[in-house]
Amino acid sequence: MNPAIKTHNQSRVLAWGITLLVAIGLGLSGYLLLRTFHLGAGRGQLIFDACSAIFGGGCDATLLGSGFLGIPVAGWGVVYFGTLASLLFLMSTMGAEFGSEAGTASVVLSVAGSLVSLTLLGVFAAGRVPFCPMCVFVHALNLVLAAAIWRRYAQGCRPLIRSVTRALKLVFVAEADLGSVTKWKSLAFVTVLLVSVVIYQWIYVETELRAPAGAGEPTPEAILTTFASTAVQDVRVGPDDPLIGSANAPVTLVVFSDFQCPFCESFSDQMYFLLQRFDDDLAVVFKHFPLGSACNPSAKNNTHPNACPAAHAAEAARKQGGFWTFHDGLFDQRLEAGEDAIQQVAELAGLRMEQFETDRRSEQTMRKVESDIEQGIELGVAGTPTVFVNGREVPRLTQRTLEVIIEKEIEAVRP
Repeated sequence: MNPAIKTHNQSRVLAWGITLLVAIGLGLSGYLLLRTFHLGAGRGQLIFDACSAIFGGGCDATLLGSGFLGIPVAGWGVVYFGTLASLLFLMSTMGAEFGSEAGTASVVLSVAGSLVSLTLLGVFAAGRVPFCPMCVFVHALNLVLAAAIWRRYAQGCRPLIRSVTRALKLVFVAEADLGSVTKWKSLAFVTVLLVSVVIYQWIYVETELRAPAGAGEPTPEAILTTFASTAVQDVRVGPDDPLIGSANAPVTLVVFSDFQCPFCESFSDQMYFLLQRFDDDLAVVFKHFPLGSACNPSAKNNTHPNACPAAHAAEAARKQGGFWTFHDGLFDQRLEAGEDAIQQVAELAGLRMEQFETDRRSEQTMRKVESDIEQGIELGVAGTPTVFVNGREVPRLTQRTLEVIIEKEIEAVRP
């Protein structure tokens, strides 16, 4: 076969592949956006849960907890793939005259999109948000799409820079300075921008219309639907675990925490509010999950280097009956969980210092912290605080979410 014909055929196949990937990305993003709308509106009948059916795990917790500039993250997927689809449509209708500039715009947009996808994949890998298998699939698809677009339309860095400069002139240079053909190209780019703005505006309006009045959070029905979709796990609680509240409470909240974690500090305030509100109906159990590599094998980056010594010190305080006083004192130190802070908090808590020093370095103390960490890893804990209510992980640690879930759990055991 003639090499030119072979190259042409390969380019056509690649172009069709790009179109297919954009269509799949747009379809999946549209589905995730629609499910987000249904969840946020608290509708009794949700659309089919494709995430659970296909991947064996739901995406609802992530969908409800994500958004940027007033629209859900899934909505940005629709804007992104919709913009790429607009560029592909213009390339197919305007032919070679517009192909170079539109191809360059596709390359720039896909490179930016791939950087966002890599960032969000890193967020999922770090466990900073609940895992969403379909979201991960869409981001992986986008990376393949970006590579395909680069291969099809990029012609090297220097030509790319020249093409970008030309494309910017098409949009921003005064009309009087442009030829008739160039004016049509400029109008085509403006049209693509308008399509993107219209898609964003539509999603923004729909998001506002479907949002629960006032709170800006999912409705109680949506919160409970997401919580109920979470698997019940065997969150073991033993006599050596620090507990506050009634031991016979119908609701047990287990928190995996880290004394050098700012979010854990904030959650401790929430915890006391909930204990005050629900009184004998709620018990809180503390589990150690320091994000320090000295004691936690899952903490690869040693995010909180002082967290392991702080956990051992808190466990030593527990042996003297002073865990919760020590717990509050460490969080009052505002992340200063170093040796000086530990000593100061121990003295203020009225601990017997000689016994405290012996206990914090004992094999029994080390093993207790290790046991909590092992259980956390077993349960899929990747960040702190991670909270379980009656064995189910809470996807969003807002005050309202916790109150709705605890109220429902209390109602379930009352006659």
